[in-house]
Amino acid sequence: MLLIYLFKCRKGLTPAREPHMAKLTIISTKTWKLALRFTAIAIIFVSTACSTFENTVLKELASNKMEVFNSKQELEEYAQRINALSDYRRVKEIEYFGSDYDEEVERIEVTGSRLDDSQNSITNNQVAGVDEGDIIKITGDYLLILRQGKIYSVRISENGENILRVISEVEVSQPNWSKDVWYDELLVINSTLLVLGFDYDLGASKIIRFKLNDTGDISYLDGIVIRSNDYFNDVNYASRAFQGEYLTYLPIELIGTGDSAGNQITIPQYAELGVNNQPLIWKDLLEPRDIYKPSQVVVEPILHTLIRCRPLQEKFECGATALVSSDNYEYFVSESAFYLWTYALPYELTTDFNFDELWNPHYEQPNLSNKDDQSTLFKIEHSSSQVTSIRVEGMPIDQFSFQEREDEVFVVAASNPYSQEKTDVRLFNIENSDFGTSGLDEANQVSSWVSSTGATNNRFSNNWLSLGYFSYISGGYFDKKATIKPEFELTLKSLTTLENVVIDLEHSADRIEPIGSKLFVSGIDKNFDFNVSIINLSDTPYVESQGVFGDFLEEESRSHAFNFSQAHEPVNIAGITAYNKSESSGNSSLNDFYWENTVSSNIVFFGLTENLEVWLAGEIQSSAKPLPGSDDCELSCFDWYGNSRPFFIGKRIFALSGDELAEAELIADKVVETQRVNIKIQKN
Repeated sequence: MLLIYLFKCRKGLTPAREPHMAKLTIISTKTWKLALRFTAIAIIFVSTACSTFENTVLKELASNKMEVFNSKQELEEYAQRINALSDYRRVKEIEYFGSDYDEEVERIEVTGSRLDDSQNSITNNQVAGVDEGDIIKITGDYLLILRQGKIYSVRISENGENILRVISEVEVSQPNWSKDVWYDELLVINSTLLVLGFDYDLGASKIIRFKLNDTGDISYLDGIVIRSNDYFNDVNYASRAFQGEYLTYLPIELIGTGDSAGNQITIPQYAELGVNNQPLIWKDLLEPRDIYKPSQVVVEPILHTLIRCRPLQEKFECGATALVSSDNYEYFVSESAFYLWTYALPYELTTDFNFDELWNPHYEQPNLSNKDDQSTLFKIEHSSSQVTSIRVEGMPIDQFSFQEREDEVFVVAASNPYSQEKTDVRLFNIENSDFGTSGLDEANQVSSWVSSTGATNNRFSNNWLSLGYFSYISGGYFDKKATIKPEFELTLKSLTTLENVVIDLEHSADRIEPIGSKLFVSGIDKNFDFNVSIINLSDTPYVESQGVFGDFLEEESRSHAFNFSQAHEPVNIAGITAYNKSESSGNSSLNDFYWENTVSSNIVFFGLTENLEVWLAGEIQSSAKPLPGSDDCELSCFDWYGNSRPFFIGKRIFALSGDELAEAELIADKVVETQRVNIKIQKN
């Protein structure tokens, strides 16, 4: 199955992945030349002289039920209407600014088609049993590390002894392959390794299979390449593994501009990667009858594509399920289904050139209180690939805005989660039976309220929904001139009673992580010190313990950059990536992204014991030093998905920091390093 969408930077200060760009040809023209393209609109109007644009075009851009395209011709007709809508919006823009409007218009012409057991996971996954793609995994006695285009195997136990021994390394890219590829995500199922990367030369995503043998050596098997947009997301992860299957979500622009009228439909294509570097033979991944029509009018349609593979079979084969919707989206993967929430402009705004999208944190958001909401939640069953949907309101904050429980799913949505001011919040409780094929049924909204939090972070845990203020300060950004609220609130919504419990905090909630029956909440206080609060999720939640730390800030805000262990009861241990505030990148004000000039993070461990102050249990420091200046994050600087992780295997404590892998143990109440290897230097 296949499902695709465009990824966006959700946190306002997180940069987009820009060093490499897709291979596009940009054709710039002056405004007067637009008349050549507006011919398409004229043709439509000629046949319906007395009809409005809305009646002739918009009504044909959405289906009121879940149905597929019947033919390539039907797809191409849809493309014509989308391009006519785009041109109409441009005409309105010129009319508004007047005849002196002389902005260059960019037309983009695409060159070619655009298109184990997770229970043993050491990754901080959102859903138990659903392993997420990351940079380090475990299988048996081996750690597998994805680092700068290579996979390393590290043996961690032998004859009952704890060891750290680098066994082998292998280049992900095979001979004669393009080198302009970023490999981001690794998953391991039994002894099969799967790597996800994006090839900027081909404009395609690669899923590559390797085999780990009993001695720790890694060998290339095969793979597939799928023409798509870049899957990169600053928060979410593209790939999942569960029940022996591999799943990847990819975004694909549905409409290219290959012909003179700009109406070319791009059917996603794939090619097999063999063992002998044979030429790629591209084939259509989907037929028009495999693609679901949009249930909303969307200005910039995306083919949301979900890829499903069975990597344990001798021949590597994948299938796809796809649907057309907007480029404003969020997705969530549970043990039973893939959920995709998309948001399109209200119908009356689709012809307004002022609005391309409404969920960009860099722009002021309009007041939509009196407008029809166009959000849809799609559900694709793992067992059957059946696509159903339901109408909803608002937009989830991120993938953590979802929680599936038995025969229902809870979803929280906000009117503007990136505002520094108040935001409207809605909580939905949707039963499996509520999803249907009509495309018009509305979800059950069980609660709505106005949150004073503003910039919102969120998390479901046990029977509670938590909402807190996200400061934009952690995750590698620190500005002494910034202003931080003097007081903060953490709102907890009971999923049973729907009552709100408000907890006063002295810091932001940049990270909210479930740790057993409690919450680990961390952030920045008004003095720019790092704070940790442990929230006891009892019938009436309260702050059980807390700690304040003035020497460091959290380096990376991704979910995988945090981990937690209960193996050392009564002491629990939590780990984060961090950098010392005194170690700026040559900028005394620290008002830049620190990680742009670093090679790796330190790993900080906290000790957590009930009703005692949170303490600094230990810090595993990276020996790598910042580079003199930035190299655009091509290789040596902090990777786009981060390159450092705290993790635990039983009572063993580990810290991955760039090229260095360290182990520590808990002695009394302190985490003390015991051994370390450099994966690039120390082998066998």
